[in-house]
Amino acid sequence: MKTGGLKMIAIAAAILIALLTIYQAGQALWLQLELGRVKAHVAELEKRYEPYRSLQEKLDESKRVREVADSFEKEAPQLLPIIYEFARLIPKDGWIRTCTIRGDRVRIAIEGGSAVKMVEILKKSPMFKSVTLASSVTRTRDQQERYTLELRLKEG
Repeated sequence: MKTGGLKMIAIAAAILIALLTIYQAGQALWLQLELGRVKAHVAELEKRYEPYRSLQEKLDESKRVREVADSFEKEAPQLLPIIYEFARLIPKDGWIRTCTIRGDRVRIAIEGGSAVKMVEILKKSPMFKSVTLASSVTRTRDQQERYTLELRLKEG
C-alpha cells in the first residue's frame, strides 16, 4: 500500500504541476494580448499627440531665441548712443561701411575723410577709451581713403 500511496501522490503532484503549467501559460498568453492592446493604445495616443509635440518644439525654440535676446540686451552695450556718437562725430565726407560691436569693442570700416583726423576726432569722444587704426589705409577709385578703426567703449 505504501507503493500504491506513493504512486497516487506522484500522480497527484504531476497533475498539479500540469495544471499550474497550463495556468501559467494562460496568464502569459493573456499578458501578451494585453501588451498588444496597450501598444496599440500608445500608438494611437502618440498619433494624436504629434501636432502638440511640434507645437512644443516651436515653443521651446522661441523660448531659446528669447533667452538669447534677453542675454544680449543685458550684456551688450546700448547701440543707439554709439550710433548717435558716430553720426555726431564722423564728418560729412566720410561714411561707415560696416560696424561690428562685440562686448566693449567696436570695429568700424570707414570710407572717406582722413583716417588720421578721424582717429583724433574719435579719441576726443567721452564714449571711447581707445581708438586705433586696425587696418592699412587704402584708396578707392575716387581717391577716398578706406580704413578700419577699432574702438574700446568706456564702462557705463
